[in-house]
Amino acid sequence: MTAVAEPFDGPARVGRKRSQSATTCSQPASVKGSATGPHADSLRDIALASARLERLQWEMDSAEEELCAALRTASNASVSASALALAAGVTLPELESYLQRPAMEADSTGSYFSIDGF
Repeated sequence: MTAVAEPFDGPARVGRKRSQSATTCSQPASVKGSATGPHADSLRDIALASARLERLQWEMDSAEEELCAALRTASNASVSASALALAAGVTLPELESYLQRPAMEADSTGSYFSIDGF
């Protein structure tokens, strides 16, 4: 069996930064346009699955940052590391990793960006 590469006008996967807005994860261009040919349905399904994965990754990043912020707040209030780890369902080394992450701030869209601009 030989695979044949065909042109695809869909979105290129680009690494995302926390400073980018999650609203950029809209419906892929190939789905908005009129894809034709014998593989149009497959390519549309791939583009939609890719867009959904990107959206879920943004949601995971946001939820993880909310967890980090809550852990930092509780840690600053002198809650013990063992209590924090138990409440978060993480190991002590994972907790330490979360607490060492730089603080992020949410913009008006709810997307997080680094206070230091990174």
